[in-house]
Amino acid sequence: MNKPRPLNPGCHCWRAQQWRRCVALARFRGANRDCRERPPWRSVCAEFTSATERHGGRSLLAALLLLVACAGCRGKNAADNKTADDEAATPIVQVEVQPLVRTSLDETIEVLGTSQPLRSRTARVTTAVDGRVAAILPADGADLPLPKGEGTALSGQTLEGQLVTERQVIVRLDDSLAQAAVAKAEGALAEVESTAAAQNVPRPQQLIAAEAARDSAALALQAAEAQLKRLSDIEQLVGAAQVADAQTAVERAKADKRAAEARLAELSEVPASRKTAEIEAKLKAAAADLRAAKTQLELCNVRSPIPGRLGRLNVFLGQSLPLGTPVATVTDLAWIEVEATVPAKRIDQVHVGQVASIEWGNPPSTQKLDGKVTFVAQELEPGSGGFPLRIAAENPDERLRAGLPVQVRVVLRRVDSVLAAPRAAVIEEAEAPYLVVAEAKGDKRIAHRVTVKLGVRTADWIEVAGEGLTADTQVVTNGNYYLPDEAVLEIGKQGK
Repeated sequence: MNKPRPLNPGCHCWRAQQWRRCVALARFRGANRDCRERPPWRSVCAEFTSATERHGGRSLLAALLLLVACAGCRGKNAADNKTADDEAATPIVQVEVQPLVRTSLDETIEVLGTSQPLRSRTARVTTAVDGRVAAILPADGADLPLPKGEGTALSGQTLEGQLVTERQVIVRLDDSLAQAAVAKAEGALAEVESTAAAQNVPRPQQLIAAEAARDSAALALQAAEAQLKRLSDIEQLVGAAQVADAQTAVERAKADKRAAEARLAELSEVPASRKTAEIEAKLKAAAADLRAAKTQLELCNVRSPIPGRLGRLNVFLGQSLPLGTPVATVTDLAWIEVEATVPAKRIDQVHVGQVASIEWGNPPSTQKLDGKVTFVAQELEPGSGGFPLRIAAENPDERLRAGLPVQVRVVLRRVDSVLAAPRAAVIEEAEAPYLVVAEAKGDKRIAHRVTVKLGVRTADWIEVAGEGLTADTQVVTNGNYYLPDEAVLEIGKQGK
């Protein structure tokens, strides 16, 4: 088999062979980025020149022609590479967009607080008198029956937590002594009223009656003295006992006469107005004593001053209680109050009457109440470094219980008809905040950064102002971080 004849170095066939080898070597080294591109022609020419020098091929004319051809190929390759680089430099990014809206926004401040009953709707029921517990939560004047097995102790499951009305009796103390005092005061008042009724008789009739009583007493005395004298004469016949009785009758008649004369003198000497005033004073004193006795009797009933829910009971049946003993607490949660603290730098923006909302619970079961600011402290609280704040809200069905941690949002001011962007669309990590707008260019969406000024913030929206921004301008809400300008966008989700 005949071997191929070796080529003469420097001839055209040899140079073409060397050129092909250099091109293959450049492709093998991976100098090109895409198999569609040509190899870097500068490295190819360097390889070819080195090969020709090694074999002594120094044909100047052939080398110049070859370099001119390489230059033409290189220029064409550069133009091709530029087009390919431009296409590669424009990435396609999948994003989510949402339009800007024109709406009203509330500037708010959020603070943490704790719920508690209104101070005017919380009562601590205590005893007003000493006494022994005779009944607990009596219904219609009767004591509630104790659960079986409970002895004299109260069952919290039975009594505590019940709704009570205003003035309902919580505990009744033993009132036997108080009832006796009332009866005594009523008797004293009746006696004074009888005296007053007698005083109301016209005065001339009183004088006539007093004179008649004096004369009658004098006649009775005369008769008693005559009887005594007669019996003394015949003492031996009648006995000493009858004489003694007659002597006693004389003394009694003398006493009745003196009383009648005193009564007549009193009516004759004391002016009518003075006597009437004395009777009226006695009447008032007796009436006051009766009222005091009845008040003491009423204080044996320990009542709830407000309607609400009965808290913990602290007493037992038969227990002796001194004055001022706490019996129970009653709480009305129809209204609830939240106590929070406002930072000192924001206190000038908060004042009484501002609208506020109260939120508590974990998502998705978060609950909310609407209320108003009712109190803003004037002094800094040393422990927290802020100013105490109270918010009151109506609490239907007692949804918010006392003692729970809550979040309070106070509306500081409201702005109307402003341009707002979703919070996710605003990038604030840069020197100046900006939005990424999805501009329509032909059939494509191109990313374009717009620097904005920010205003009122809410949980979901931020007031923005920027060049060319209008309502319904589409802004990127997802995928906008590190998104290059002029990037081609592929809209994955479009919000409303």
